[in-house]
Amino acid sequence: TFLRGRYRIDAGTELRSFVGDHYGKVKNFSSEELRSTLGHDWYRYYNYIGEKLSATAFLHAAVYVTDALTLMADLQYQRHRWQLDQKKIGHAAGHQLSADWNFVNPHLGAMYRVNEQLSVFANYGKAHKEPADDQIINADDVTSEPVMAAAEAIDDYECGFQFRSQHLSVKANAYRIDFDNEQLKNIDIEQEGEYEYYQADRTLHQGLELELGLQAHPRWSISLNGSLGNHIFSSGELKDNRIPNVPNLLLNGIVTVKPLNFFSLFVTARYVGKQYIDNENIGENPAYLIFDGGVRIDFKHLEISAKVNNLFDVLYSTYGYGYEWDGYWAYYWPGATRNVFVSVSVKL
Repeated sequence: TFLRGRYRIDAGTELRSFVGDHYGKVKNFSSEELRSTLGHDWYRYYNYIGEKLSATAFLHAAVYVTDALTLMADLQYQRHRWQLDQKKIGHAAGHQLSADWNFVNPHLGAMYRVNEQLSVFANYGKAHKEPADDQIINADDVTSEPVMAAAEAIDDYECGFQFRSQHLSVKANAYRIDFDNEQLKNIDIEQEGEYEYYQADRTLHQGLELELGLQAHPRWSISLNGSLGNHIFSSGELKDNRIPNVPNLLLNGIVTVKPLNFFSLFVTARYVGKQYIDNENIGENPAYLIFDGGVRIDFKHLEISAKVNNLFDVLYSTYGYGYEWDGYWAYYWPGATRNVFVSVSVKL
């Protein structure tokens, strides 16, 4: 770190190494032929070794032009070296894979403090992300073949303001994010917990985010946040279609009342707007509104809290997946119905 007058410069570097030895083993075969061939010991039926070496260097500079105006610039360089060694066991092909990714990520920003309560800001940043292993190959699946997967790249433009007074705080942020090769995924309907990855050539995320906090009295407070956006494919045959499972409208709120110093009640609300469940925007996941409520008792050494989730027992789904094949097929993942959570904490 270098400091002189109204200038500040920070520089640093980081080196990370990861090695993973992945395998699966079975024993006690029901087949007599397998028992006679492989014996009674553990049999390793797949094995692959993944290695990644990541190096990062960064430079951050800030200029305090005046007491109110600050200009910032960042530059980050990343290099990732990736290797995968799939052992040739059974039907596994024994793929030997490697890739190098080199990323340069700049960032520019400015912040201006209008007065003690109000400040405004604007930022631009570029970032990259290398593909996940599963996007290239499912190395524990002997039928999986490696595919080409491009790195994700984003250009992020943001501006907004922040206001804070004794009883009120407001923060607003407008953003536009242009994606190249955005990494999207669908839940694998045939294997729970797994995903099918795919990439979109170009996508666009833009909108407005808002946070509001109000505490006009020491005994109660209100907190609200939400986002209104547009999330679409911006090239190809799907241009202007909405990206599946990304709602355009999200709202959250919480009201807290504290009638006694050791006792408080709260109610939260969560609204999630309509979502499409396929790239063609045929199937829909309807919007839903969920309320939760609870109490908290806090003594000197004891804290008891109870919360009822989904107070009105609304039936809703959190995720969907649809496709056309001899007709249209849609799958939905339901959210939790009404449930109660109680916790007791003792401070020693």
